[in-house]
Amino acid sequence: MRDFIITETNWTFYGLLAQCIAKPHEHILAIRGTENLTEWWDDITSAVAVPLPGFGDVAYGFQRIYETLRVIHYLPPKTAGAPYTPRSLESAGSFAAQIAVAVRATLGEEAATPKPATSIEVTGHSLGAALATLYVAENSRSTKLATPLICTFASPRVGDPAFKAEFDKLGITSWRIVNELDVVPKLPFLGFRHVENEEAYNSGPSVDWTLACWHSLNTYLHLIDPSQPLSPECQWRQSLALLLWQILSGTGFPNQFFDDSWVVGFWRGRPWLARGWIGKTSLDVGSSRFWIDWVIRRGDKCVRSTYRG
Repeated sequence: MRDFIITETNWTFYGLLAQCIAKPHEHILAIRGTENLTEWWDDITSAVAVPLPGFGDVAYGFQRIYETLRVIHYLPPKTAGAPYTPRSLESAGSFAAQIAVAVRATLGEEAATPKPATSIEVTGHSLGAALATLYVAENSRSTKLATPLICTFASPRVGDPAFKAEFDKLGITSWRIVNELDVVPKLPFLGFRHVENEEAYNSGPSVDWTLACWHSLNTYLHLIDPSQPLSPECQWRQSLALLLWQILSGTGFPNQFFDDSWVVGFWRGRPWLARGWIGKTSLDVGSSRFWIDWVIRRGDKCVRSTYRG
Protein backbone atom coordinates (compact mmCIF):
# COMPACT_ATOMS: atom_id res chain seq x y z
CA MET A 1 0.00 0.00 0.00
CA ARG A 2 0.95 3.65 -0.17
CA ASP A 3 0.69 6.36 2.47
CA PHE A 4 0.17 9.95 1.45
CA ILE A 5 0.57 13.48 2.74
CA ILE A 6 0.14 15.62 -0.38
CA THR A 7 1.37 13.03 -2.88
CA GLU A 8 1.66 9.29 -2.47
CA THR A 9 4.76 7.83 -0.82
CA ASN A 10 6.67 4.71 -1.76
CA TRP A 11 5.13 1.27 -1.39
CA THR A 12 4.95 0.00 2.19
CA PHE A 13 4.45 -3.52 3.56
CA TYR A 14 1.18 -3.54 5.46
CA GLY A 15 -0.04 -7.06 6.06
CA LEU A 16 -0.07 -10.71 5.11
CA LEU A 17 -2.35 -13.47 3.92
CA ALA A 18 -1.86 -16.80 5.68
CA GLN A 19 -3.17 -20.27 4.83
CA CYS A 20 -3.96 -22.96 7.39
CA ILE A 21 -1.81 -26.02 6.75
CA ALA A 22 -4.23 -28.45 8.40
CA LYS A 23 -7.27 -26.91 6.65
CA PRO A 24 -6.02 -25.43 3.35
CA HIS A 25 -9.34 -23.77 2.51
CA GLU A 26 -9.14 -21.58 5.63
CA HIS A 27 -7.16 -18.33 5.47
CA ILE A 28 -6.40 -15.29 7.62
CA LEU A 29 -5.83 -11.72 6.42
CA ALA A 30 -3.93 -9.57 8.96
CA ILE A 31 -3.25 -5.85 8.45
CA ARG A 32 -0.91 -3.94 10.73
CA GLY A 33 -1.53 -0.60 12.41
CA THR A 34 -0.10 2.91 12.39
CA GLU A 35 3.69 3.00 12.79
CA ASN A 36 5.02 6.43 11.80
CA LEU A 37 4.14 10.12 11.52
CA THR A 38 3.03 9.80 7.90
CA GLU A 39 0.50 7.16 8.84
CA TRP A 40 -0.72 9.28 11.76
CA TRP A 41 -1.33 12.01 9.18
CA ASP A 42 -3.35 9.48 7.19
CA ASP A 43 -5.45 8.89 10.31
CA ILE A 44 -6.02 12.60 10.88
CA THR A 45 -7.19 13.21 7.30
CA SER A 46 -9.88 10.58 7.80
CA ALA A 47 -12.24 13.13 9.33
CA VAL A 48 -13.78 13.87 5.90
CA ALA A 49 -16.56 11.54 4.74
CA VAL A 50 -16.73 10.15 1.19
CA PRO A 51 -19.38 7.80 -0.28
CA LEU A 52 -18.87 4.04 -0.45
CA PRO A 53 -21.44 2.57 -2.88
CA GLY A 54 -23.99 0.43 -1.09
CA PHE A 55 -22.73 1.31 2.38
CA GLY A 56 -23.11 5.03 3.07
CA ASP A 57 -20.12 7.28 3.82
CA VAL A 58 -16.67 6.27 5.08
CA ALA A 59 -13.63 8.21 6.23
CA TYR A 60 -11.69 9.67 3.31
CA GLY A 61 -8.21 8.87 4.63
CA PHE A 62 -9.01 5.22 5.26
CA GLN A 63 -10.71 4.78 1.89
CA ARG A 64 -7.87 6.42 -0.03
CA ILE A 65 -5.29 4.16 1.61
CA TYR A 66 -7.51 1.12 1.06
CA GLU A 67 -7.63 1.86 -2.66
CA THR A 68 -3.81 1.70 -2.82
CA LEU A 69 -3.60 -1.81 -1.30
CA ARG A 70 -1.87 -4.28 -3.61
CA VAL A 71 -1.28 -8.00 -3.16
CA ILE A 72 2.13 -9.46 -3.99
CA HIS A 73 1.93 -13.21 -4.39
CA TYR A 74 5.16 -15.18 -4.06
CA LEU A 75 5.32 -18.12 -6.43
CA PRO A 76 7.10 -21.19 -5.06
CA PRO A 77 10.40 -22.08 -6.75
CA LYS A 78 10.48 -24.84 -9.32
CA THR A 79 13.77 -26.14 -7.96
CA ALA A 80 14.81 -26.72 -4.37
CA GLY A 81 16.76 -23.83 -2.84
CA ALA A 82 15.72 -21.32 -5.47
CA PRO A 83 14.16 -18.00 -4.31
CA TYR A 84 10.44 -17.33 -4.41
CA THR A 85 9.28 -15.16 -7.31
CA PRO A 86 7.10 -12.13 -6.44
CA ARG A 87 4.11 -11.43 -8.68
CA SER A 88 1.81 -8.42 -8.39
CA LEU A 89 -1.91 -9.17 -8.56
CA GLU A 90 -2.87 -5.55 -9.23
CA SER A 91 -4.29 -6.48 -12.64
CA ALA A 92 -7.03 -8.49 -10.90
CA GLY A 93 -8.73 -5.26 -9.87
CA SER A 94 -9.79 -4.17 -6.38
CA PHE A 95 -8.12 -5.35 -3.19
CA ALA A 96 -10.88 -7.88 -2.52
CA ALA A 97 -10.47 -9.26 -6.05
CA GLN A 98 -6.71 -9.55 -5.57
CA ILE A 99 -7.16 -11.42 -2.30
CA ALA A 100 -9.54 -13.86 -4.03
CA VAL A 101 -6.98 -14.50 -6.79
CA ALA A 102 -4.23 -15.04 -4.20
CA VAL A 103 -6.37 -17.53 -2.28
CA ARG A 104 -7.19 -19.38 -5.48
CA ALA A 105 -3.49 -19.54 -6.32
CA THR A 106 -2.63 -21.06 -2.93
CA LEU A 107 -5.21 -23.79 -3.56
CA GLY A 108 -4.01 -24.47 -7.07
CA GLU A 109 -7.49 -23.88 -8.46
CA GLU A 110 -8.16 -22.74 -11.98
CA ALA A 111 -11.81 -21.83 -11.54
CA ALA A 112 -12.71 -18.15 -11.63
CA THR A 113 -14.37 -18.31 -8.23
CA PRO A 114 -13.04 -20.08 -5.10
CA LYS A 115 -15.02 -23.03 -3.79
CA PRO A 116 -17.86 -22.19 -1.36
CA ALA A 117 -15.97 -23.88 1.50
CA THR A 118 -13.09 -21.44 1.10
CA SER A 119 -13.10 -18.80 3.85
CA ILE A 120 -10.99 -15.94 5.14
CA GLU A 121 -10.97 -14.50 8.65
CA VAL A 122 -9.81 -10.90 9.00
CA THR A 123 -7.97 -8.98 11.69
CA GLY A 124 -6.18 -5.65 12.03
CA HIS A 125 -4.88 -3.11 14.53
CA SER A 126 -5.48 0.66 14.51
CA LEU A 127 -5.37 1.90 10.90
CA GLY A 128 -5.15 -1.74 9.87
CA ALA A 129 -8.43 -2.37 11.69
CA ALA A 130 -10.14 0.30 9.57
CA LEU A 131 -8.69 -1.22 6.39
CA ALA A 132 -9.80 -4.69 7.50
CA THR A 133 -13.33 -3.37 8.01
CA LEU A 134 -13.35 -1.84 4.53
CA TYR A 135 -12.14 -5.12 3.05
CA VAL A 136 -14.98 -7.06 4.68
CA ALA A 137 -17.46 -4.49 3.35
CA GLU A 138 -16.13 -4.70 -0.22
CA ASN A 139 -15.81 -8.48 -0.15
CA SER A 140 -19.42 -8.82 1.02
CA ARG A 141 -20.66 -6.99 -2.08
CA SER A 142 -18.49 -8.95 -4.50
CA THR A 143 -19.02 -12.31 -2.73
CA LYS A 144 -15.44 -13.28 -3.53
CA LEU A 145 -14.85 -15.26 -0.31
CA ALA A 146 -16.80 -16.28 2.76
CA THR A 147 -15.83 -14.12 5.75
CA PRO A 148 -17.02 -15.78 8.95
CA LEU A 149 -15.09 -13.53 11.36
CA ILE A 150 -13.53 -10.10 11.71
CA CYS A 151 -11.70 -9.23 14.94
CA THR A 152 -10.06 -5.80 15.23
CA PHE A 153 -7.95 -4.07 17.87
CA ALA A 154 -8.03 -0.31 18.57
CA SER A 155 -10.18 0.37 15.53
CA PRO A 156 -11.15 3.97 14.79
CA ARG A 157 -14.65 4.76 13.58
CA VAL A 158 -14.75 3.84 9.90
CA GLY A 159 -18.05 5.18 8.57
CA ASP A 160 -21.25 7.08 9.19
CA PRO A 161 -24.47 5.65 10.71
CA ALA A 162 -25.55 4.30 7.31
CA PHE A 163 -22.26 2.41 6.94
CA LYS A 164 -22.61 1.01 10.46
CA ALA A 165 -26.16 -0.16 9.76
CA GLU A 166 -25.20 -1.92 6.53
CA PHE A 167 -22.10 -3.51 8.02
CA ASP A 168 -23.95 -4.81 11.06
CA LYS A 169 -26.44 -6.54 8.74
CA LEU A 170 -23.75 -8.69 7.10
CA GLY A 171 -24.45 -11.52 9.54
CA ILE A 172 -20.82 -12.31 10.34
CA THR A 173 -19.11 -12.57 13.72
CA SER A 174 -17.60 -9.14 14.36
CA TRP A 175 -15.55 -8.15 17.42
CA ARG A 176 -13.87 -4.83 18.22
CA ILE A 177 -11.39 -5.07 21.08
CA VAL A 178 -11.04 -1.66 22.78
CA ASN A 179 -8.84 -0.30 25.56
CA GLU A 180 -11.01 2.36 27.20
CA LEU A 181 -7.98 4.62 27.77
CA ASP A 182 -6.92 4.50 24.11
CA VAL A 183 -7.64 7.67 22.11
CA VAL A 184 -7.73 6.13 18.61
CA PRO A 185 -11.08 4.29 19.00
CA LYS A 186 -12.64 7.68 19.75
CA LEU A 187 -11.64 9.04 16.32
CA PRO A 188 -12.93 10.54 14.04
CA PHE A 189 -15.09 12.61 16.35
CA LEU A 190 -18.14 13.85 14.44
CA GLY A 191 -20.53 12.03 12.13
CA PHE A 192 -18.93 8.57 12.44
CA ARG A 193 -20.12 5.45 14.24
CA HIS A 194 -18.51 2.18 15.33
CA VAL A 195 -19.58 -1.16 13.92
CA GLU A 196 -20.56 -3.94 16.32
CA ASN A 197 -19.58 -5.64 18.63
CA GLU A 198 -17.40 -3.90 21.19
CA GLU A 199 -15.44 -5.82 23.83
CA ALA A 200 -13.98 -3.22 26.20
CA TYR A 201 -10.98 -3.56 28.51
CA ASN A 202 -9.20 -1.02 30.69
CA SER A 203 -5.42 -1.11 31.09
CA GLY A 204 -5.72 1.08 34.22
CA PRO A 205 -2.53 1.04 36.31
CA SER A 206 -1.19 -2.14 34.70
CA VAL A 207 0.34 -0.20 31.78
CA ASP A 208 2.45 2.96 31.75
CA TRP A 209 0.30 6.04 31.26
CA THR A 210 1.22 7.22 27.76
CA LEU A 211 -0.81 7.49 24.57
CA ALA A 212 1.54 5.09 22.81
CA CYS A 213 1.28 2.42 25.52
CA TRP A 214 -2.50 2.65 25.71
CA HIS A 215 -2.60 2.11 21.93
CA SER A 216 0.12 -0.53 21.59
CA LEU A 217 -0.91 -3.87 20.11
CA ASN A 218 1.16 -5.59 22.80
CA THR A 219 -1.01 -3.86 25.42
CA TYR A 220 -4.17 -5.13 23.73
CA LEU A 221 -2.84 -8.69 23.54
CA HIS A 222 -1.85 -8.48 27.22
CA LEU A 223 -5.35 -7.32 28.18
CA ILE A 224 -7.04 -10.31 26.58
CA ASP A 225 -4.29 -12.74 27.60
CA PRO A 226 -2.16 -11.66 30.61
CA SER A 227 0.47 -14.26 29.71
CA GLN A 228 1.38 -12.11 26.69
CA PRO A 229 4.21 -9.69 27.61
CA LEU A 230 3.89 -5.93 27.50
CA SER A 231 6.37 -3.83 25.55
CA PRO A 232 9.34 -3.04 27.86
CA GLU A 233 8.70 0.70 27.66
CA CYS A 234 5.08 0.17 28.72
CA GLN A 235 5.67 -1.90 31.82
CA TRP A 236 4.48 -0.08 34.94
CA ARG A 237 7.20 0.74 37.44
CA GLN A 238 7.24 -2.10 39.93
CA SER A 239 8.22 0.16 42.82
CA LEU A 240 4.99 2.12 42.48
CA ALA A 241 2.91 -1.01 41.99
CA LEU A 242 4.50 -2.54 45.10
CA LEU A 243 3.80 0.61 47.11
CA LEU A 244 0.11 0.58 46.12
CA TRP A 245 -0.19 -3.08 47.07
CA GLN A 246 1.44 -2.40 50.45
CA ILE A 247 -1.02 0.42 51.09
CA LEU A 248 -4.05 -1.68 50.18
CA SER A 249 -2.93 -4.85 51.94
CA GLY A 250 -2.02 -2.82 55.04
CA THR A 251 -5.62 -1.60 55.30
CA GLY A 252 -7.06 -5.08 55.08
CA PHE A 253 -7.55 -5.29 51.33
CA PRO A 254 -9.18 -7.24 49.85
CA ASN A 255 -11.20 -8.51 52.84
CA GLN A 256 -12.02 -5.09 54.28
CA PHE A 257 -12.87 -1.58 53.10
CA PHE A 258 -15.01 -2.66 50.18
CA ASP A 259 -17.87 -0.36 51.08
CA ASP A 260 -16.26 2.48 53.00
CA SER A 261 -13.00 3.19 51.16
CA TRP A 262 -12.04 4.99 48.00
CA VAL A 263 -9.00 6.30 46.20
CA VAL A 264 -8.70 9.75 44.67
CA GLY A 265 -5.76 10.51 42.41
CA PHE A 266 -4.23 13.72 41.12
CA TRP A 267 -2.57 13.93 37.72
CA ARG A 268 -0.23 16.89 37.46
CA GLY A 269 -2.20 18.56 40.21
CA ARG A 270 -5.63 18.02 38.68
CA PRO A 271 -8.15 15.75 40.42
CA TRP A 272 -8.99 12.46 38.73
CA LEU A 273 -11.54 10.07 40.21
CA ALA A 274 -11.08 6.33 40.32
CA ARG A 275 -13.41 4.04 38.36
CA GLY A 276 -15.58 3.19 41.34
CA TRP A 277 -15.33 1.73 44.79
CA ILE A 278 -12.38 -0.47 45.57
CA GLY A 279 -13.32 -4.14 45.46
CA LYS A 280 -16.63 -3.58 43.70
CA THR A 281 -16.37 -2.77 40.00
CA SER A 282 -12.70 -1.97 39.53
CA LEU A 283 -9.30 -1.87 41.15
CA ASP A 284 -8.18 1.04 38.94
CA VAL A 285 -6.82 4.01 40.84
CA GLY A 286 -5.76 7.51 39.88
CA SER A 287 -2.05 7.63 39.22
CA SER A 288 0.65 9.20 37.05
CA ARG A 289 4.36 9.48 36.54
CA PHE A 290 4.48 12.49 38.86
CA TRP A 291 2.57 11.85 42.05
CA ILE A 292 -0.55 10.25 43.43
CA ASP A 293 -2.67 11.22 46.39
CA TRP A 294 -5.12 8.89 48.10
CA VAL A 295 -7.71 9.19 50.83
CA ILE A 296 -8.80 6.16 52.84
CA ARG A 297 -11.97 6.46 54.88
CA ARG A 298 -13.23 4.32 57.74
CA GLY A 299 -16.44 5.53 59.29
CA ASP A 300 -16.15 9.30 59.81
CA LYS A 301 -12.31 9.38 59.82
CA CYS A 302 -10.03 9.94 56.83
CA VAL A 303 -6.31 9.39 56.30
CA ARG A 304 -4.52 11.13 53.45
CA SER A 305 -1.18 9.98 52.01
CA THR A 306 0.98 11.11 49.11
CA TYR A 307 3.58 9.39 46.94
CA ARG A 308 5.84 11.36 44.62
CA GLY A 309 7.61 9.47 41.82
